[in-house]
Amino acid sequence: MASFTFTDAPDDLSETGARNILVQLTDLTDYPLDASRNLPAPMFVSTKYRTYAEQVRDFQVYEDDVWIVTYPKSVFLSKRNCYVNSKKKNKILTPYLYRFGAIADRFPINAIINAAATERPRQIKSHLLLPLLPRHLWTVKPRIIYVARNPKDVAVSYFHHCQTLVNYRGNRGAFFEDLLNDRVTFSPMIQHVLNFWALKDEQNVLFLTYESMKRDLRGILPKVCQFFNKSYTDEQLDELAVHLSFNEMKSNKILLPINTKRFNMLGKLTNLKVFMRKGIVGDYRNEMPEEYIRRFDQFVAEQTAGSDFKFEMIHYEKYSNEYTDRIDCPGTEKHYRLTRANQWCIMIEKFLPLLNPIQRMPVYEDDVWVITFPKCGTTWTQEMVWLLNNGLDYARARKQTLEERFPFLELSGALSLMDGDSVGRVQDLRRPRHIKCHLPVMLLPEAIRSVRPKIIYVSRNPKDAATSFYHHYRNIVGYDGPREHFFDAFLNDSLIYAPFSEHVRAYWEWSQQPSADNCLFLTYEQMKRDLRGVIGKVSSFLGKRYTTTEVVQLEKHLSVESMRNNKSCNMEDLLEWARNTTYSEERKKLTKNNFQFIRSGTVGSYRKDMDDEYIQRFEEYERATTDGTDFDFFF
Repeated sequence: MASFTFTDAPDDLSETGARNILVQLTDLTDYPLDASRNLPAPMFVSTKYRTYAEQVRDFQVYEDDVWIVTYPKSVFLSKRNCYVNSKKKNKILTPYLYRFGAIADRFPINAIINAAATERPRQIKSHLLLPLLPRHLWTVKPRIIYVARNPKDVAVSYFHHCQTLVNYRGNRGAFFEDLLNDRVTFSPMIQHVLNFWALKDEQNVLFLTYESMKRDLRGILPKVCQFFNKSYTDEQLDELAVHLSFNEMKSNKILLPINTKRFNMLGKLTNLKVFMRKGIVGDYRNEMPEEYIRRFDQFVAEQTAGSDFKFEMIHYEKYSNEYTDRIDCPGTEKHYRLTRANQWCIMIEKFLPLLNPIQRMPVYEDDVWVITFPKCGTTWTQEMVWLLNNGLDYARARKQTLEERFPFLELSGALSLMDGDSVGRVQDLRRPRHIKCHLPVMLLPEAIRSVRPKIIYVSRNPKDAATSFYHHYRNIVGYDGPREHFFDAFLNDSLIYAPFSEHVRAYWEWSQQPSADNCLFLTYEQMKRDLRGVIGKVSSFLGKRYTTTEVVQLEKHLSVESMRNNKSCNMEDLLEWARNTTYSEERKKLTKNNFQFIRSGTVGSYRKDMDDEYIQRFEEYERATTDGTDFDFFF
């Protein structure tokens, strides 16, 4: 019985002169997915593939093989992962299985024969859709690494690839249309990814993303080592990370396929000059019109509906201007601008390795989150919320610090010199978890919208928030510059967690949605004006009830003076860390620093630090923030 059906494809990449077919698996013997939910999709491929389909299906697989599978242009040379499994760094390790000869009409190479003849252990690379891969992969179970990449960057990179290697003569728009309609070789693109995502929990499958490799290649290497049961020293992994960096790979003539005999031949048949182009996450913005950005986003959303897989669609790039340069200090070095659709924010380089773990972090319905822009009453709110949600257990609150009871999710990514794994610590908390963060909406875990934990957001008027943040920068982060430079950075959205205005507006708009009964929006000013009333509101939100006597006692406990003297809340450990870590030698020579983490706690304290010019500028900023909304910082 035939294993496949072959159907002539409709009008497709006619600009190349190639003829194409749709190939669909019909024999489900050894098929690794549940066919009732993942019926094998047809793959768009050169008509020449008819000759090779059965050879591919029956290709002999060995347990010591290593297979790297991607949709085209989803990783800049997959050989990087194979180096962890081999010491042969002066040798091309991955026969380019099934790409040339078996698929391309113009290049007379039979990669199936070449791969079969490769010395074991073999490192084999393929772009085939899962149902068309050798059936013995699913019974022999060699190690398989799959790498996914965001579709917009894939689209742009694949377009250039087809221009140089396939002599594609159409324009970008025509290519993007074909990709959106699964009429490009190895398509369907999204199904290609989802098939392997369904196997991500298999012991012999490692699922990676291009973006995570670009963001933290050194952090990925131990994971790949563990997958291969290999052990290397930190020094060896440091050296390997440099060796595998994009620029090193691009300039290393031994590694590039363009330097093999096969690609030397291709260079004569095509206009191929550079195989590796830029390798920049989010570079599609420079070549893809807004119309196609929207269409690709919609395409991805439709294709991934019902799946828990999300492409890493947050892009980042180094961010530097006169304002960031002035406030760079030991605690917040190397600013980055992170973008997601029409949202953006500023973070520091230390945060980037936390991006993916936070995005994919499990969220539970009984979680309680306190979220603020920095210095907007976070500590005050945390202590109130924890006690209300834990039966006013003052004894336990005295024994454990607030950071132990209510940890800061992104702490290890918010201060350049802070060690530890704050995300892992939050994940390991006993439920119900209490979680503090300063992240804007765009950086919250993907699951938070659907799981709907309790979220309490606290805002503060920009003048007081900026003033308090300035003192925090001086005494925790290590900033020694003038306050005016800091205020300029705040007003120009050029410091960590900025823009302040969008941070507040996004949570306000979320809290006003009819379905957002799990999101409570408070203001610092409201808490100062009527703390007892806020305690009642938060109690009801958490589903708790307390007597008037208990509320009065809590109100006293939450007074500024009480909080300052409360060793479990006053962050003395953090202050000591800052004195030993971020302070300049000049600062250390100054008189004893009497800074307290919980400072004045008053509304309007900005008047001691701001002159009239900055007060006016901040009031203009405040009006711009609230313009067009019914939000008021002082409600």
